[in-house]
Amino acid sequence: MNMPKKDFCGIIGAYSRKEPIAEHVFYGLMALQHRGQESVGIAIADANKRVTLRKGMGLVEQNFTLGDLSLLEGRVGIGHVRYSTVGSSSLEDAQPFYLDTVKNGFALGHNGNFVNYIELKDALTKQNIRLTSRCDAEIFLRMLADRLQEKNHVFDALSESAQMIEGAYSAVCLTGEGELLAFRDPFGFKPLCYGEINDTLICASESVAIDMCGAELKSDIKPGEALMISDSGIEKRCFAPCVRRAHCMFEYVYFSRPDSVIEGKSVYEARLRLGANLAKNLSCSTDVIVPVPDTSRPAAEGLSRVSGIPVAEGLIKNRYVYRTFIMPRQALREDAVKIKLNPLRAVLRDRRVMLIDDSIVRGTTIKKIVRMVRRAGAREVHRD
Repeated sequence: MNMPKKDFCGIIGAYSRKEPIAEHVFYGLMALQHRGQESVGIAIADANKRVTLRKGMGLVEQNFTLGDLSLLEGRVGIGHVRYSTVGSSSLEDAQPFYLDTVKNGFALGHNGNFVNYIELKDALTKQNIRLTSRCDAEIFLRMLADRLQEKNHVFDALSESAQMIEGAYSAVCLTGEGELLAFRDPFGFKPLCYGEINDTLICASESVAIDMCGAELKSDIKPGEALMISDSGIEKRCFAPCVRRAHCMFEYVYFSRPDSVIEGKSVYEARLRLGANLAKNLSCSTDVIVPVPDTSRPAAEGLSRVSGIPVAEGLIKNRYVYRTFIMPRQALREDAVKIKLNPLRAVLRDRRVMLIDDSIVRGTTIKKIVRMVRRAGAREVHRD
């Protein structure tokens, strides 16, 4: 049975009344690179509503240059960086996805996953709709496209599609009318916000992408809310009622950049508080706190402030290695630890070391890190 690819990705959409937006999409994707390193894609519509779609494997800078994208004159576009947790990584699964069969075309970039992917896939198959990937995003796009054939407005098509979906998602779409559509699931599980600079409005997974474009953060998109952005302005609509709120805690502790703001909360401050709370339950005595770089540094700092135990850089990170957690295969994750981190023996030797790591999910990399710290001469190693 083909299982879906579950995505923890980064998305951006930009709309301008006057200026080309390729530069904003490029800078936004660069700011969101930490959310996905497997593939990158953009879709930009020109004044004649013709869509240019470009996708590639790897990092943003490996596939696009600002000079190349500056040749695209469109005033509306979307972009996507991708990380999958299931299956192999391939160009067929890279986003955005684009269909030219409905109302001058429709493109969609998505962050999330559907619990009922198999049921939705089977329903489309029975309609003789052939999928070209194993991504939830293509399911969503084809469901929307199918309903757009019958509905007068994209909000109606979105509302009807949402009734059939179980899962978490946020998405940006480029409509066939040259509009930008952005929406978020009714639980608000996946982050999505928007900001503005001059006559340009930008929607993105994290506020850092809006910062990178020089725009001012305006608000988070509410759970179950959709924004339609055009020359007429912003039209907001609740397409699915929010019966309860849900959060992906991983966004606060690891996945988001510390300089992001989610739901009005600083990610950096949240991590500081997590470290401070950890100090209240501290049961061991150590000489030094060592964060596993980079994202656990604020938690280590918060722990140090409350406990009084000094924090030091006992592990030095190679800046040219991908984030190990978001590598697609276990073997790659384990091999990357060898070249990603190197122990600083002057900090670790003969010390009782407390390792602070904020992303112990599989538990494989932390074992290698503990062995590394022990070989560097640590007298004791405690993990939190």
